[in-house]
Formats: sequence, structure tokens, C-alpha cells
Amino acid sequence: MLRSKYIRLFVSSTFEDMVVERNILQEKVFPRISKLCQSRGWLFEDIDLRWGISLEASQQQKTMQICIDELKRCQQFSPKPNFLILQGDRNGWIPLPESIPCADGEKILTIARNQEISLFNKWYRLDENSIEKEYILQPKDGIHSAQYAEEVEIPLRGLFDRFANTLDNNEKKLLYNGSATMQEIYHGALSVADANKHVILYSRTLTNVPKADLPKFGDPNKSLFSFLSPKSSHEKFKELLGTTLSNVIEKKLSYQDMYSDKYAHDFEESIYAYLERVVLDEIEQNTIVDQIEFDREVSNNFVAERNSFFVGREHDTHSLINMINNSNGRPIVLTGPSGVGKSSLIANVVTTCASRMTVLSRFIGHAFSRASGMELLRSIWLEMDKYGKYDKNFSIFNFSERLQNTSYDTPMLIVIDGIDQLSPDDEFLSMNWLPDRLEGNVQLLYSVLDRTEYTSLYQNREVQQYQLLPFDHTNAMEYIDQKLKWAGRQLTKEQHSQIELAINSSVKLPIYLNLLTYFAARLHSYEKIKDIPTEVNKLLFLFFDELAQPENHGELLVKKVFSYLVSTKYGISHSEIREILAKDNEYWSAFIQSSKHHIEVPKVPSVVVIRLLNDLSGFTNQQSVFDGVHAYFNHRIVLEAACEWLKQENCYVHEELFNYYDAKWRENNLHAIYEVSYQALQYNDQVAFDLYTNLDYCIAKIIHSASDILRPDLLKLQVNMANHASDKTEPIDDLCTFSNFDTEAKSYAMSLDSTLPTSTVEDKLVGLAANWAKGSIVRRAFEKSIHTYPSLVNTMSPRDYNKRLYTPLPFTVNDSAVISDDGNYIIWNQDGKLYLYDTQKITSTLLPIDVMVDKFWVDDDFATLIALHGNTFLIYKIANRTIINKYTISSTDIQETGILDPHVHFKADHNFVIVFRAAHTLYKCYSINQKLLCKTYPTNPNLSYQIAGLLKDGEWVVILTDVTQQENDEEQLYKCLMVYQLSDKLIQKHQCFSKWDKKNVFPFIAACSGYNLILYSKQETDIVCVCDFTNDEPKKKDINLSASYGRGNTYAAHISKDEKTFWSINGGMRLILFDIEQNCNLHVINTSREGQMFKASANNHHLLLTVNHHGYFDGRTNYYDTILTTDNITAAVDYFPSFLSTISTDAKAEHIFTSHGWDIQVNLEGATMFDISPNATGFMRTEYNNPEENNFLYSSSTAISLSGERTIYSRWKLTEHIGKHQKKYYHVLCNDNEVRWPSYISRLEYTPDESAFLALSGHEALVSTSEKGYLFVTDDKSEKPLKYVIDLPKEWSFTHSHISNNGRYALAWASGHPISSFMGLWIDLRTGDIISRLPNAIDMKFYPDAKASMQTTIDQLIKSPKYFGAPTLTLGTTLVDNIYTTDIKIQKYSKSNVALGDIAPSGRFYVLIDYSMPNETKLFYSLNAATLSFSEYVNACRITYDDLHMFVICDTIIYLVYIPEMRIIQKFQMNYLHDKGNRKYAHMSMGHTEDTRLVGDKKEMVHTNGHFHLYNKGLVISDWDHIFRIEPDNYKINEISFATISRVWDHGRNAYDEPKALCPMCGKRFTPSKSVLDTIASICKDLEPGVSPCLHLAKNAWEVQQLKGHTCPHCGNKLRFNPFIS
Repeated sequence: MLRSKYIRLFVSSTFEDMVVERNILQEKVFPRISKLCQSRGWLFEDIDLRWGISLEASQQQKTMQICIDELKRCQQFSPKPNFLILQGDRNGWIPLPESIPCADGEKILTIARNQEISLFNKWYRLDENSIEKEYILQPKDGIHSAQYAEEVEIPLRGLFDRFANTLDNNEKKLLYNGSATMQEIYHGALSVADANKHVILYSRTLTNVPKADLPKFGDPNKSLFSFLSPKSSHEKFKELLGTTLSNVIEKKLSYQDMYSDKYAHDFEESIYAYLERVVLDEIEQNTIVDQIEFDREVSNNFVAERNSFFVGREHDTHSLINMINNSNGRPIVLTGPSGVGKSSLIANVVTTCASRMTVLSRFIGHAFSRASGMELLRSIWLEMDKYGKYDKNFSIFNFSERLQNTSYDTPMLIVIDGIDQLSPDDEFLSMNWLPDRLEGNVQLLYSVLDRTEYTSLYQNREVQQYQLLPFDHTNAMEYIDQKLKWAGRQLTKEQHSQIELAINSSVKLPIYLNLLTYFAARLHSYEKIKDIPTEVNKLLFLFFDELAQPENHGELLVKKVFSYLVSTKYGISHSEIREILAKDNEYWSAFIQSSKHHIEVPKVPSVVVIRLLNDLSGFTNQQSVFDGVHAYFNHRIVLEAACEWLKQENCYVHEELFNYYDAKWRENNLHAIYEVSYQALQYNDQVAFDLYTNLDYCIAKIIHSASDILRPDLLKLQVNMANHASDKTEPIDDLCTFSNFDTEAKSYAMSLDSTLPTSTVEDKLVGLAANWAKGSIVRRAFEKSIHTYPSLVNTMSPRDYNKRLYTPLPFTVNDSAVISDDGNYIIWNQDGKLYLYDTQKITSTLLPIDVMVDKFWVDDDFATLIALHGNTFLIYKIANRTIINKYTISSTDIQETGILDPHVHFKADHNFVIVFRAAHTLYKCYSINQKLLCKTYPTNPNLSYQIAGLLKDGEWVVILTDVTQQENDEEQLYKCLMVYQLSDKLIQKHQCFSKWDKKNVFPFIAACSGYNLILYSKQETDIVCVCDFTNDEPKKKDINLSASYGRGNTYAAHISKDEKTFWSINGGMRLILFDIEQNCNLHVINTSREGQMFKASANNHHLLLTVNHHGYFDGRTNYYDTILTTDNITAAVDYFPSFLSTISTDAKAEHIFTSHGWDIQVNLEGATMFDISPNATGFMRTEYNNPEENNFLYSSSTAISLSGERTIYSRWKLTEHIGKHQKKYYHVLCNDNEVRWPSYISRLEYTPDESAFLALSGHEALVSTSEKGYLFVTDDKSEKPLKYVIDLPKEWSFTHSHISNNGRYALAWASGHPISSFMGLWIDLRTGDIISRLPNAIDMKFYPDAKASMQTTIDQLIKSPKYFGAPTLTLGTTLVDNIYTTDIKIQKYSKSNVALGDIAPSGRFYVLIDYSMPNETKLFYSLNAATLSFSEYVNACRITYDDLHMFVICDTIIYLVYIPEMRIIQKFQMNYLHDKGNRKYAHMSMGHTEDTRLVGDKKEMVHTNGHFHLYNKGLVISDWDHIFRIEPDNYKINEISFATISRVWDHGRNAYDEPKALCPMCGKRFTPSKSVLDTIASICKDLEPGVSPCLHLAKNAWEVQQLKGHTCPHCGNKLRFNPFIS
């Protein structure tokens, strides 16, 4: 038997003497064990029938029957552990036998005294209805317990003791004088195998028991086992359980110690330790549960249970098997009224067929009660995989296709019982999964009610129907008699006659007969029958009324439990009922008043619920579901009767259940995760909205693989809210947004490493939500999450602006799909059948067409559909679901080849044109007054062509053919489009050629509007040509869609019916909506799926997007799972360009300028400006490209001045924009004075005064030049560089630079080949000279005084898997114009493997990164030697302008640290939905040079300085695909910033400027006051010329009051000045 993730522990103990221990179990131990199980995805339940028994619990004299039945249930569902014994010194209550075999009763009477005979005959009555006659103990009927014990129990126990002494059989002895505990121990431990594995014994011996308490705690000399032999109880126990018992705890203590805290603690820990060990061992051995095997076993168990008694349906079984044997591929449906016995009949058919077929069976409502019909189909799909895999992923339509086409070595029968029991809106009931014919050797049998509302599930389908009828009188009586005999029961003649009368007046449904048998089997021979109801409902009401009697369970309990059973979707466990009842004030108050024992723990005792469920066993199933045992009504009729019995009272308690399960799912309770979704939907839309937009719930669904199954619930809420929407649409928008997040987060989780711990996956999903824009529904959900953390905010998230952009479909549709202009409907062809999906109601229906459809077309209004079947066109009205006309076209050509390339065009007057080819003839068919007229046009038999589309309202045709020509001794392929007018004869209007490379992996595409436009692709990457035939003569226009070459060809396109726009998609994974009239891109959307395909509505307002793609164009079918609604793109920009290579920002990061591209002619892009200024909507994107540029190069670098006034980028030319309207080009001279554009610029940087910029070249040039650096002046005249500043070998490439605050000097560093070669340069920009070369420098930065720098260098000889070897630090200083370098020992920190983190804006301190420790990176703060450790690799850090904070950039996380305390304030986890590879900060740094570090034996790309920039409120950082503009959330930085005063070298005038301060907050310069300048002069007066103030001034120099308390005249931000002038 497969093991459910469920542990059910039966606790056996005596009553009063073990109260202390039982309370500790309930209060301490069991909650801990429950949490332990929950943490591992298991469920724990305890069954203690001694704890808290009510006054009514023993009235019916069935205590032992209940106990033993429940113990067996624990053994069934929880093989290990299942039994805990608490043994004291007390023998415990010895119950009277509840039944006595007749033979024993007669023997007992022979030894009884007269008074005992009278007493026995009063309390035991002979029941002759038992085939083995027996005496039955009579109910107490209200007699007081003490009176009953004195007058009945004690006298009869004496009689039974004497009888027991005459017996040799120990088991039989137990029946007469064994205590209740001993009987439990016998059945739970002594009579079962492997007790040592599943039984835990706690044996306690008390000493010094006060005499007054001896009766309560027992006499040690009167042992629990004393009836067996004179040995001591411990010896007897050992003898009975065997010497291998390992789970034994023995404790001897005094009476006083038993009440001590120490004993309570010791008992708790000892029991917990034993349980923990056994539980963990069981979990470890049963970690992997094959859900399919589990489903199969549950179904098999149900089949076995139903076949254990099967009478009267043998003929029906034979008939059904004959239908299966002769089905000819037609599915079989079994119909009949509710309760007629369909499930039992199907179970018998399953058993009969299993000997010669593979049978896959699912019994909905019985053996398969969880989740949805879709999960049922998925379960069958996966079980089919065990007999042969299918080459497609599961979907409802692929399921149909699989059934239709699959064959196995052994014939297969799939059985699905009770499909009517699914939710009415379940997609399963669309029957889209059911093919008309099964061509392989798979056969199908399903059952359904024959009610009117279900006839669509089998009528008008090619199925064989078998109608199951009720029994006739003879069969009904035989059924009753046989079932009574099977149960070991019979009836008196009078009782039998009354039963027969009732049957005669009934419908004779098997369910009625079962209920009647259940009723009859409980009759004793001495009981008379009252009137027997002849209707099922009334018979059930009789049972329900009996259960509700005070002497049984009471009306309150029964109604409460019934309301839970009818209100839950997946059933309810006994422990859940206990907890919900305890939270119900009405019930709890009543229970406390009636309880026999004092209740320490607010929990309803197990026995209360178990007694009721035991009495309901004939009407409920208890099945292992969601790793627990859940009870639910076993038949629809029973459930409906229970609802009716609850009468006017609200039988549904969805609010109460929602509140309960809403708390439970947070404990990772799997049932609660599913159930709370249903309860929320039933309870309240707002409650459901809050649940479905709860990030923790979203993550719980994903972690427990429930997301896809429950997603239809989320879609239902969207429909509900849309139907009840007021003018306020924000909640619906938010729900749609979160729905999209839910879908993609699940997809993202699936892409992660499956071995990751759950906590890691949760962290990554939380990080996804944190990435969303502040104020968005997803970010708000993150802020409310229990997983929330102080998080930085990404202020550049586009998702905040594009609400309801994507809508997921609950299933996939194929390439045939068309979507309506309003996006409300989708029609597609699945295996020849047409389906209509309503996106608003979330339902799909089969369009009734009585033939197999080959192709179809729909008009723009979605009113008329034309379907092709063979050579017949059918005209179909969608609203009426009727075929209004059929046109069959016959000819010799059509007989030879069939109809090829059919195209349909719908006219405005509701007529249509059909154009197709057959053999060597073109056909034009057109409708007039409901008639179809045809014209034929012979074509050249040597011409191979395809019809590409129609023009001129269907009067012109466009055909596509291949033409080859010899060019330069090579054969060149051309794609030729020929346009013909379909008049009385073919009239050629135009032809055009497009050169095409035969090796091109992208297909040639031609899209026709039907009116005036043709769009076709060209060989030159992403250029398309649009031909306009408005004036008959074509007007051609080439359109460069991506504004650059090299992204890969356009491979799909669609022109809107109004010819104003077209959608296209290219090899760069970009969807582009192009405005034909305005000649510009309206929207460009980066897709996450390579080879993404789309299907557009006629008006281009809606797109269907593919779920995946196997390869770009491998000929396989595409499947679509998402709708993109163009109308909901409200942001001006909706994508980030891929392959971001450089990034630059102004001081406020209101303008972010990027270059992006990868290689020559591959993924080429121009520069892009993002405008996030207050005047922008969302964020504006502008692509910077010029017609004069060489489009075979990508934009390799950008720069923007701090003020934002100037921008420059390199793409063949250097192009500068000044303000909004001025543009300027720069070029260089080569050694031969030839003018040549810079071919590859890897770094651009403005001087602080913007009077010049530095351009550094790399090694990726098309035409390399020897010069590697240029300095340009930004005046209005100069276009050539002022000077060449660097001359390095061609194989070197510059990756970064840093210009000093005075604009005079620059640090630049480069990498060579191999990549381990590095060089740092100190350059005098005034002369262009390299003043100093620093071999092996990988990072360099000036101090703010421009007189010192710090470098990180590496030792090339150290072969260590660290960051580029072992970094060390050097210090460089300047002395006016002469420079020297010196190695210095870093004070207080002298470890190797240390790199520069950053130098503070004040110059007072620096931060170092220590890589010397394995698996740890440490930051060192030089001002006070404080450190901060990170488990992640630290790539860099940036100190903010206030000198108080820094951003620490790790592989996947960015931290904001408060430096004085080296304390983390907030963090940002950098992952996002489309990051399928879960990359770290991967990028191509500064061109195509890859900076790598060794991690084990793998190389990983890391960031360089070019990819993060400080701005006034935070940090801009980018990776390969995204830009993040990160700011603290509700936390301020840079409240007071350090400003440096500089005399900047003006490269145009070749002289220093007057001293000016640069405000880091706005990037603008201003003249400081004279008092500030005088103060600085006074502070620095004793410094030698050329000495660095940052390195030599006393620390208190920065605290001079006159330097504080200033503001920027431009932006008003608070400033303090550094005590030097650079």
C-alpha cells in the first residue's frame, strides 16, 4: 500500500490516573509533533478517546466498538507510528461486553445465580437477526452513571469474572473481564505484527501515593495484566510484546513529583524525542509519494469495496462489456438517474476487464474527490505515460488528440465515473477532451446523470449510450436479502414483510435499497418497525433525526458537522472538525456544560467527532486526500438531502470555514491552501480579492504545486468582479495585474534548480514582488507579506503603468486560433472540431458542426464563420449555432490535388470571396445573393507557387514563388511576389523581388491586408517593405523596425484591417506595433520566449502569444496561452532593450542613457534615452539613431553630463545632443590624416565642466586604428579631437575611466588578451601624456582632491580561484605636474586579497573589500576599522554623497548600509519574472569584453563600474536585460551632501577656471562665497604644494563649522563643503 503523508496516533490510557500526561500531550507534545510534520509537508492527528468524553458518550453502550474501529482506522491510514500506550498502576474501567455470542450467554446463565439471571435478562436481549445469534447489551436510557455502576455493572462483572475463569482463550477472556485499555492494547499491539515499529509505551510507576488517592491511581499489586498470570505486570508486558520492543519509556517517581514542573518537562521531552525519532524515520522512508500510483490505488480500493458486494447487475455488466468489445472507436456513456448504481456497475466492469486490458479508472466523488476535472485528466495523462510517453505537453485538447491517435501493446480502457459531480463551470464539462472517435486501441467509458442539464455531455456526439434502469421488484428483494446475508444479518418474518411493502412503493433505486439495508441491518429481532419511508430523502431524514436526538449526538452537533460537510469542496478531516467546533462559541459553550471531564485545552475531544462520523459511516466516505483523511457525503443524493434537512437555516457556513482555512494555509496545510480558495469565492468577492492578491498565498500555491490547479478560481473572481463592477475599475486592474504575476511567478519558480531548498525558492519569489513599482498591487502585497523585509524600491518598474496588459488563458489553443476585435472570443480548430472560448465567462463550448473541419475563417464581427470540409464550404452563423448554407465545388483539378492555399475575404456587404488553387488552376469563388459563383484561371504548369494573400477587397491575388539567378558564378535565390487582378482573366499588376539567403533560418513572410497593403520581409535583418496599392501602382517603402540592423529577420507580421498599423516580431524577441501613417514604432515589447509567435485580432488590438516554442521554425504546431491587450499599454515605453552594454545618468537619474548591442551584425541597437523626469508619463523612451550611421555596428558607449544638458553616444559616428534640439557629430583623423569615424568607442566621459569629453577605444572595431584615446572639446566648432591621449597595442580594450574633479587628469584601465592581462594609466589630459602605467590594475579611483588615487592591482603569479587572483592596494599622489606612485601599507588592515570598494565623497575614508576568507566577503571601514561580512560575493560598493551610507553590490542582492555602524538598512533582490536563467548580474562589460572570476571550475560574468551609478536619491544599476533605479523606501539618504570646490581645467581655453562647487544632487556648478574660500585657504595653508589634503589633513578639518550649513542655489539641497580645493 502506498503511504499517505499522514500520521494518525491512537492514544490508549486509563481515565483519571493519566490526566497529567494526557494534558501535556494535548498542550505541548502533539502541537510540536504537528509542527514538525507540517514543516515536512505531512499531517499529524491524535486520537485520544479517553480525553474529554461527554455525558452522552457511553449512553448507547458502544464505547469499545468505537474505540476498536478507530484504532483499526489508525492502523489502516498510518502504519507507523499509530499507537501510544500510557500505562500506570491502575487497571482501569472494565466495560461490560457490548455483545455476547448466544452459546456463551447460555453458559453464563447456567452459572448465574437467580438475581444475576434476572439482571442479565434485563440488560441483555437475544438478537436473532444476527445469523450467529447474540445477546445485545441494552442502552442505559438515562440511568445515572453511579446508579448504573452499582446496580448493573458491578453485579454483572462478578458473573462475567466467574465465567472468564472457566475460559482458556486469553482473547476471549478480554471480552468479559479485560479493561478497556487492555482491550485496546491487545488489538493495537499484542495481536499485530511489527508492534515494536509502530507502538510506543510509556510505563509509569508511582510511589508514596496518599491513601485517599489510591483508588484513583490504583494498587500496584492489581496490575493491568493481572488476569493473565501471577507474574509482575512488567514481565508479562515484556513477554507479550517480545524482547525486541525498542520504543519503551519507563519512569518511577513519587506522587508529589508527578505534579512538578520538572516531571512535566521530562515527560514532554522524552515522549517528544521518541515520537520525533519514529516520525522522522517514517517521513524519511516515505518522502517520495507517486501521486499517480496513489490515485490508482485509491481507485482500486474503491473498486474492491464496491465489488465486495455486487448483486443483480450481471446482465448490465455483460451488456457494457459487449459494447466495449464492439465500440469501433466510439466512446461509451453510461447514463441513469442519481442513485441507480452507475458507480457500482462501472466498478464491476473495471474488475471484469482488468484481466485482458489496461484499465485506468477514476471515480469522481468517491475515489477521486480532490481538485478539478482538469487535474483528473492530468492524472490520467500521467498514468498513460507509464505505458508510453506522448510527444506533447498536457492540455485539454492534446488529451483529446492523444485519445484519438494512441495505441499500446495492450488495449487500454479509460473509465471516468460521475462527471456530473464536477463544478458546473469546470472546463472538463466543455467535453473538449472527448474525441468523436478513438482510432488506436484506447477505449473510453464515462458515466453521467440523465438529467436535462447534462444531456449536452453525450447527446449530439458520436458516443454509444447505455441507460441504466432501477431494479424490478424481484431483483430489489434479492438485493436486500443478499446484502443482509453478506452483513451477517437477517430479519424476522414480520420485519421482512414490512421491508417488502416499502420496496413495492419505492422507485427501487439501489441507493434507496442500500439505505434500507443499512436501516434493516441495525434492526434487532425484538424491535418493531415503525412506518418506513419509501422515498430516499425521507428515509435519510429519519436517520438524521435519530442522530440529532439528545441521547445520541444532539441537534446542535449534527447540524454543525452537516454544515461543514456540505460547505467544503474537498471534504473535512476529523481534527479540522474538532478545531472549528472549538472556535464556534455556540457549540463550545454547550459542550463545556455537558462535558464529563474538565477540559484544560480548548479542543473538542476526538471521541465526540469520531462517534458521529462512525454513525455516519453509511452516508460518508473517509478517504486520504491532501495527506489527510477527509470525510465527505458519499453520494449527491445524501448531500442534497443533508442540505434540505438543515431547512431554513443557512446550511452553508463559508464565512466560518474561510476564517478557519485562512489561518490554516499559513501553516502550510495543503488542504487549507486548496479549500480557502473555494471558501473565499463562495463567501465574498472582497475577501477573495484580498486572498488572491496575498503574496504569501501566491507563494504557498506555487510551493505546493497548486497554482495552476487553482488559477481558474482567480479567473472566476475576475469575471465576478467585472460583472459587478462600478465605475471604479482599479480593483479589477489590480486583480488582472496580480493574476499575471501569479502566472509568471509560477513559471519563474519552475525554471529554478529543483534541488533548491523551499526557503530559497520563497526568498526568490518574494524578491520578484519587491521588484515591482512602489504603489503597485504586487509591491503592496510584498509590503504586507510575512516574508517582507526592509526593501529598496525599484522606481523604474514598467509594470506599474501597464495594468491588464496580459491575460492568461486557462488552457492552450493552437495555430488555427482567431481572436475577436474586442478580445472576448477565441475560436480554434481542434482535430476537426471548432471550439468557442468566452474570455469573459471563462467557458469554452463546442460549435455543433456535423462534419470534420479542415480550415475555417471568421468575419471581423465574429458573426459569420466559413468552414472548409473536403471540397465543401459551409456558411455558419455563430450566434445561432446553425449552418445556413453549403457550397460544394467539384472539378478534375480538385479531385486530383484537393483545395490548396484557400484564402477568404469578407466584404462589407456581407458577401465574401474565396480564392484557392488546385492542380494548375486558380479558383475565385464569390457570393451573390446566397449563391456562390466560381471563375477559374489556368496557371503555368511549370510554376511552383503559393497564394500569399488577397488585395483590393478580394479582387486581386498575391502569389509567392522562388526565382534563382546566376550572380558571380553563384546561384542566388530571390523571393518573388506577383500581384494579379482576378478579372475575366488573370491580369498581372506588379511583381517584386527580395534577395534571400538560402541558409537563412528565418522564413520569408508576406502579409496582405485584403485591401491595399502588402508587407514582406527582406534579407537585410529587420527591414520590411510595405507596398501600397491604393492607386493601383505600388508605392514601396522600406521600414527599419528595430531602428537598427542585426536583431534577426521579421518572421511574423499582421496588418490591421484599417491598414493603420501592423504587428511584427523578429529574431531579437521583440514584438513591434508599427504606425504606418506616422511611420514610427508605437510599442516595442521584449518577450521572454525565444521564437515567440503571435496571432492578432483583425484590428490589432489583441494578440494571442505562444506558451513556448520548440525552435524558431521547425514546422511544429504553436500553442498559445496568453492574450496581450494593446489598448492597455498606457506607458510610453514598455520594454528595456536587450544586451545593455553601457549606462550613464545625470545627477538625478532623471535621464538614463544606454547603449546596447552585442556583436557585429548581431543584436544591433542604437542608443536609448529613458526619461524619468517629473514631466514624463511613467518613463519615456527615445531611440537615438541617425540615417548616416553605419548600421552594421551597435551603439558601443554613451555618456551624459551630470547636469543632463549634454549627451553623446558612439555608433560609427560620435553623435552629441545638446539640449533637445541641437545635434553635433565628431570624427577622428588616422595617422595618414584621413578622416575616419570612431569605429568602436568603449568608454565616453564628460569633464566636470562639460567643456570636453574623453573617448576611449576598444578592440572590436571593424577597422582598427592605432590610437586608443581621444579628447574632444565641446565647443560649437570642433569636430576633430583636440588631442590623442593614449597609444596602446591594438589588442587592448579600455573598460573604464575616471576623470578627476578638476578635469585635468584621468585614470583609465584596460584589459588585453589573454583576459588575465590588465593595465592602469594615469593620464594628463592637458598634454595627452601617459604620466604613469600601473600593470595589473583592475580598479582605480581619484580622491576628491584630485591629488591622490587608489588602485586595486593583482599579482599575475598567484594562481588562486579568487577575484582575478589576489588583489592588493596602491596609492598614487601628484606633485603639481610630476607624478609618482608608491606602495603603501593600509593602516589597520594589512591582509592580502583586498580590493578597493570606494573612496568617500569627502575623501576622509575609504571602504575595502576583503576576499581572503572562503565563502565570505568582508567590508572594512577605514575610519574606525569596523567590518561587515556578507555570505554573497561583493562585486563593488558605492558611498553616497552624505558620507553616511553605501550601496553594496553583491551577485544577486544590493544592500544599503549605514556606514558608521556598518549596519544593513535595506536590501534589494535583483531577479525578475523574465529572468528565466536566474542569472546573476551577468552582462557584457563595456563592449564585448567579459570580466570573469573563477567560482569552482566555472567562469561567471560580473559587473564592472560602468553598470552602476550613484544619483541624488539612490543607485542606477543594470544587468544584461534590465535597468533598476533603486531608492530607499521611506528612508532618506543624502540629506546633507559633501560638495567639492574645484578649479576645473578648461580644455578649450587651456587654463584653470575660477573655483566653483559642484552640487552632487543636481550636477550643477556654482561659485561659493568668499568666506568659504577663505576658510579652506586657512585650513590648507600649512600643506606643501602637491600634497593630498585628503591624506594629510587632520580629521577635524572636515568638522569646521564654516563649511557646514550651506544650500545649493540651483536645487536647494543641503550641502557641506570639503576642506580643500581640487
